Amino acid sequence: MSAEPPSARRLVIGIGNPWRGDDGVGAVVVERLETDPAPGVAYLSVYQLLPEQAETVHASAVVVFVDASAALAPGDVATVRVQPDARAAATAHHFSPGQVLALTRALHGEAPAAFLVQIGAATFDGQGLSPEAGAAVERAADAVRQLLLESAWPGPSGPGD
Repeated sequence: MSAEPPSARRLVIGIGNPWRGDDGVGAVVVERLETDPAPGVAYLSVYQLLPEQAETVHASAVVVFVDASAALAPGDVATVRVQPDARAAATAHHFSPGQVLALTRALHGEAPAAFLVQIGAATFDGQGLSPEAGAAVERAADAVRQLLLESAWPGPSGPGD
């Protein structure tokens, strides 16, 4: 994590386990972004999203989640807007970005603007990234940078958004 405090107005969260192949691509993208950190941006890498992260998310105006996707072709990069999703988590130890936003809204009455940058995964086995995911790291980092530029200081997401 960078020296920027967790209360930075913008937050990038890389999700995934680097010991599970392409699952770790979110952390690799965050590492790449930290080589030239943007002012006012905090960077965080986690194996999975947890309810406790609602507090860190609440302190931000914009959150960009970065994660591997089995639904995309290996190496593809896609960006989507994340909305709060109040459906119950499958377990108490793993939340989706939308569920973290829903919990943030439930606790604080609002949630930040949020996006998900997904990278298509070829494998979730072994250590290290596949060639496809490795080749997508810079494109994913560029997508994050662009989101941070385009949504520099939007207001929070309140009820009915």
